[in-house]
Amino acid sequence: MLGALLHCIYPNAKFVHIRRHAVDNLLSIWMTPIQTGLPFVHNRENLVRAFRDYARLADRLAQVLPGNRFKTFTYEDITSSPVPTIEGMLRFLDLEQDPNCFAPENNPRTVRTPSFYQVRQPINTASQAKWKLYEPWLGPFAELLE
Repeated sequence: MLGALLHCIYPNAKFVHIRRHAVDNLLSIWMTPIQTGLPFVHNRENLVRAFRDYARLADRLAQVLPGNRFKTFTYEDITSSPVPTIEGMLRFLDLEQDPNCFAPENNPRTVRTPSFYQVRQPINTASQAKWKLYEPWLGPFAELLE
């Protein structure tokens, strides 16, 4: 229903979905001091449940939205092969390439998110498979390793 509604409201819109390894994604949320009114981010079981809901929604959108309107890219591809992956995103969105897309660390704007340090680094793979460093302590997150 949501996919159909999005397509009806925005019939010419294109949606880019970035998927990341589930456990890396949740560990990033879990270990980042987030000041939010969303209490689920402080409970690992709730994070797993929320991630499953998100994944179900993303899969459904990919099924119901036209292929030329919804495309999934992975965080791992963006960080491992940024140039071809970002070029693919820009092509999908019918946008011209801009050198700044490949070097976001050069953006002088103020960043007011928990990732303020990370966005000042060149695109890198340092956060890929980071979950392996914490494997003995994953707890409920380990459910998402299947």
